[in-house]
Amino acid sequence: MLEKEIIQYIFNILHSKGKLFKRQDEKLIGVPLSDPRWENVHSLKDVNPHTLREIKHFFERYKELENKETTIIGWEGRDVALKLIKSCQDRFKKYPVAE
Repeated sequence: MLEKEIIQYIFNILHSKGKLFKRQDEKLIGVPLSDPRWENVHSLKDVNPHTLREIKHFFERYKELENKETTIIGWEGRDVALKLIKSCQDRFKKYPVAE
């Protein structure tokens, strides 16, 4: 996928916080460009509420096998997600990974 396509289809962000380290951990939620089931989804309000509950439930439970707890803080929209991506890109440019 092209970067432009990925960014166009990131539509929200889920904030969570681990109980062990107490740090916030963002999850970017996006959809495949080629999947017609998502062609009319552009924001959280376009997503079926049950689907949002399924996503939230997954992120509340996926760390249990590591004996870690996660608390879901809430959802943010596409604008916040894009700002997070930009912040990460800027940080990577400032502190690139050594080869």
